[in-house]
Amino acid sequence: MAAARSAASSVSSSGWSKWCLAALAVGTPVVLGVGFFYYRSLKGSDQKRRINRDKSSSVESLGDGSDYSSNKEEKKTSSSQHNHFSGTDDSSGSLADKAEAAKIKGNKLFKEGRYHDAIKLYTEAIALCPPELCQNISTFYQNRAAASEKLKNYSEVIADSNRALELNPRYTKALNRRAKAYECTNELENALLDATAICILEEFQNQSSLVLADRVLKQLGIQRAKKEIKNRKPVSISKHFVRTYFSSFDEDPILKFSSDNEEDKNTNKSGFLKAHLDLMNQQYDDIIADCTKELEDENSSYLAESLLLRATFYTLRGQSDAAFRDLETLLNIQDLPSKIKINALIKLASLKIQHELVDEAFQNLKNAEEIDSQNADIYHHRGQINLLLEKMEDAVRDFEQATTLNPNFPVADRKSVV
Repeated sequence: MAAARSAASSVSSSGWSKWCLAALAVGTPVVLGVGFFYYRSLKGSDQKRRINRDKSSSVESLGDGSDYSSNKEEKKTSSSQHNHFSGTDDSSGSLADKAEAAKIKGNKLFKEGRYHDAIKLYTEAIALCPPELCQNISTFYQNRAAASEKLKNYSEVIADSNRALELNPRYTKALNRRAKAYECTNELENALLDATAICILEEFQNQSSLVLADRVLKQLGIQRAKKEIKNRKPVSISKHFVRTYFSSFDEDPILKFSSDNEEDKNTNKSGFLKAHLDLMNQQYDDIIADCTKELEDENSSYLAESLLLRATFYTLRGQSDAAFRDLETLLNIQDLPSKIKINALIKLASLKIQHELVDEAFQNLKNAEEIDSQNADIYHHRGQINLLLEKMEDAVRDFEQATTLNPNFPVADRKSVV
């Protein structure tokens, strides 16, 4: 549990600034850490309350999630009582019996899909039930929440689940329903708290609860990643980071660029030529500015190269919007050299994955493959994307293809071995 708390603390202190989709696999300790504190608060609340567990109510679970009692009152309920749901018969026994009878009729209406009418009966049951029968009232609130859930009235689901949990803090069905309502209203942090509490209360034995927690965690991670990408400020980049990035391309046209123009070789370099020289010398501070200077000359011979190099460094600095613009501008140039076009399509696909544009990303890679099916970079980067999407067989197939096309491609070869 100490490790779980440490993981939760780490996420909180970092503000998710280093979040990436590949790190979702470490989400379980985070869930445990958050859930521990939530569980402890539930335990404290439970100790402050004295819950009357009335044994006269035998509670079972319907397939759709509402609760019902299988007792003699249900069998005695007549068809006239079923149709006239505005109240219970005055000749019924105690208030508790009347409340139970109202709930039973509400359950019948619920099964028939008459959710508005069922809500009226559950409301009546709540009003009639003696306040000391906390668990019964908690069940009535949860039944009403189930009906509201069918009507997609999630604010009422949350409100009634809150009331049910005030009376019975360990009511996992109420936590589950509230978690799903929070998920539907995009209140993912609250949903994660509830989902985690359920897993702990159930001692991690319920697979559906574990799936719920995992699903919410991934949604929350993606939501945070989007926010970070949108608000990310330009960052300084290390030589190691740049080398690692470029090592994932064997056919990068910028790295392989060489000018055949004698004039270029004999003059002081500026614009793209200076940017390229700086890249080779691992001097990155002025690359974007030098490419921008080159692009100011509409008659430049290096417009495509400048756009590609600037887009690459925008990507490395976390300026994805600017990278998008440059790559799309580049791909609209007529008669673009195939290697530049393929490299731009690959880099654009990677950016689109960050923004969850999965179909568009795969279409970019398909377009690249149609240009040159022998380019190993295409398969390597598509393999990376499939790996992130947990499409393991597709990832392995792509990495193997990259290695087949270029056995000396070290990154692809290492991936295929893994």
